[in-house]
Amino acid sequence: MKRGLLLLFLGVFLLSLLNYASALQAISCIDSDWGRNYTVKGTVFSDKINYTDKCFSYSLLTEYYCASTEENIIGETVSCPCQDGRCVSCSDSDSGKITEILGEAFNSKKEGHYDYCISRGDKNYIREYFCLDGDISYEDILCSGICYGGYCKSAQAEVVKRLRRS
Repeated sequence: MKRGLLLLFLGVFLLSLLNYASALQAISCIDSDWGRNYTVKGTVFSDKINYTDKCFSYSLLTEYYCASTEENIIGETVSCPCQDGRCVSCSDSDSGKITEILGEAFNSKKEGHYDYCISRGDKNYIREYFCLDGDISYEDILCSGICYGGYCKSAQAEVVKRLRRS
């Protein structure tokens, strides 16, 4: 009797395992971030190819997800501050207070500010925009050389003062 119940239980268990394995084979597309999740970097796995969410630029995300038929992968481009394959509250194209590169800080309200030059007497400053605590902030930074086109033409720059958050 015990042996019969054990064999019956084992048979049911093996049948369940086979059904589970065949169900897994039927799934041809799996998304690690569970679909259209813009704030989590994910990867879509399929039989043929894998796609990972990525930033097209500092302000555009390409989000990949499985189509409802689970056979096709869809890539959707959305406008948002983008960093490391996900939407964030603020993104800076030059990655912070880098005075030697023209940059733009972009926030989730779709506001963007480009770095630009300011002349005060015989001194050249750059208004350097960057992200701070999820919002856009700036500092006026003294260029030791000249400021041209929104960046300092010298590697040395001195922080003058933080004026305000925008």
